[in-house]
Order: sequence, then C-alpha cells, then structure tokens
Amino acid sequence: MIKTAVIIVAAGQGVRLGAELPKQYLILDRKSILSHSLDVFLSHKVVSDIICVINPEHEALLQKSLAHHKGHNGQ
Repeated sequence: MIKTAVIIVAAGQGVRLGAELPKQYLILDRKSILSHSLDVFLSHKVVSDIICVINPEHEALLQKSLAHHKGHNGQ
C-alpha cells in the first residue's frame, strides 16, 4: 500500500480577514477550519502521516482545535 504524508501549512495570522483569531482556528459547523482539514486527511486510507505547520505563538489554539481528535500527540 502506498503511504502518503500530508503537510498542512496553518501558520498564517489571518490579518486580511480581520477576525479576532487566525482563520484556521475559526469555528465552522462546530469545529475549527483546521480541524475540518485534518478530518479529511485522517479519514483518507493512504495518508500515513500528517504534519501541521503552525505559528509557535498559536500552540494553545492548535491544542484547543485538536481536543476532539483522539490520539493526537500535539507534535
């Protein structure tokens, strides 16, 4: 089986959007936009690894965004 790694670049500030939070952490249908992206790749059968690149200042936002994902290691 082919294994595929996915890199999600979610380090933006969302300045142009003008929201209080960067857009990847905004809630859409009860979860963050980033979480929606992760769900797509977590359910894909050939994706073996997911790397999420974030702004280090957004660590707490990432952890909150991933809280409902079982088994995430926050790395």
